[in-house]
Amino acid sequence: MDLVVNHSSTEHNWFQKSKAKDANHRDYYNWASEYDDISKKGPWNQTVWATRPDVPEYYYAVFWDGMPDLNLRNPEVRKEIIDIAKFWLDQGLDGFRLDAAKHIDDFDNDVTHQFWQEFNYELKKYKSDAFLVGENWTTTDKMAAFFKDLDSSFNFTLADRMMDMAKGNNFDILGELKNIHSQYSQYSTN
Repeated sequence: MDLVVNHSSTEHNWFQKSKAKDANHRDYYNWASEYDDISKKGPWNQTVWATRPDVPEYYYAVFWDGMPDLNLRNPEVRKEIIDIAKFWLDQGLDGFRLDAAKHIDDFDNDVTHQFWQEFNYELKKYKSDAFLVGENWTTTDKMAAFFKDLDSSFNFTLADRMMDMAKGNNFDILGELKNIHSQYSQYSTN
C-alpha cells in the first residue's frame, strides 16, 4: 500500500492544530523562524516556504502549499507514523510503497536515513516480513544509500534508460545494471 509519510494536507487535523499553535501539535510541521531563508528554492527550483490566506506564517512544503511537510525530527510525529504503519499491517498488509522517501528531511540527509532505519527496525520488530519500498526519484548513487534503510527502491533512472532503448536509442543496459548492482551492494547484500 502507498504510505505518505513526508507530508499531509493543510486540511489534516494535525496541521489545523499546528497552525493554531496547539502546544501538542505545533512542532508536527516545519514553521519558518527568523533564521530561515524563505526565498530558498527547492530541488526543482520551486518555492518551498509556503503561506496561504488562512495560514499567514511560512511553513515548509516541498511539493506545494497544500501539502506541508511533517517534522520527522519530532519523536511524537515519528511515533505517529510508525503507529499508522502498524495499524495497516494489522489489517493484513504485507508492506508499503513509501512516498517521497528521500524528502523526509531536505535540510539533512542523515535525518532522512535515520528516520527510515528507525521505521524499518520498528516495523520488522512488529512484523518481520513486512516489505518496504522507497519512492526515490534520484540518481543511482544517492538511491543506493537507501538500501541500508529499506528493502528496496524504485529505480526510475533505469526505467528511463529502458524507455530510451525502446525508442531506439543506444545504451549499455548491462553496464548500467552492473553499475547499479555494484553501488547497491555497498549498502546491502540483498
